[in-house]
Amino acid sequence: MSGFGQPPGGGFGQPPGSGFGQPPGGGFGQPPGGGFGQPPGDAPGGGEAPLARVPFTAEDEANISSMARFMFATGAVNIVLGLLNLVVSILQAVLLHAPAAQIGGRVCGGLFVTGISVALAYLLFQSSKAFKEVVRTDTADQEHLVAGLGKLKSYFLFKGILYILVLVLVCLCCGAGMLGAAALLGSRG
Repeated sequence: MSGFGQPPGGGFGQPPGSGFGQPPGGGFGQPPGGGFGQPPGDAPGGGEAPLARVPFTAEDEANISSMARFMFATGAVNIVLGLLNLVVSILQAVLLHAPAAQIGGRVCGGLFVTGISVALAYLLFQSSKAFKEVVRTDTADQEHLVAGLGKLKSYFLFKGILYILVLVLVCLCCGAGMLGAAALLGSRG
């Protein structure tokens, strides 16, 4: 086994000529223009300072503004539908002459749905407000974007969890219904 051995020319030592000295052009000093800029860590929080102004085009700002209005309107519709659901729940219980226990259950269910609607609307309102600030001001665009996207993330996470819970509840109810039907049919046969 010969291995790799020493390279031709005598090894890994200093290159021929002047060696590893100062590079051509005078060294590694300060760049032309007088400095390297603001050192990292001078911003609050130890990192780079957030962008005060993100250079959006007029079309981008119009899209952000339109999205903020749509989010606000969607939040308002959520609240109206939640309240309407509460009113319908109460009217059903009263008009159908339901027992007191059913009235209480319907009102509690209506309040629960209304509470969820209001919570979702709140997240949309907060996100909408942050996106409006991106368009309206030029003082902290990046911070407003991050805040708006954070609230939007919370909105979709909340809705996703609700969808999963409803899916599990529907599966449990269907499974219980099938077991009950099978037991009923089994007792007759």
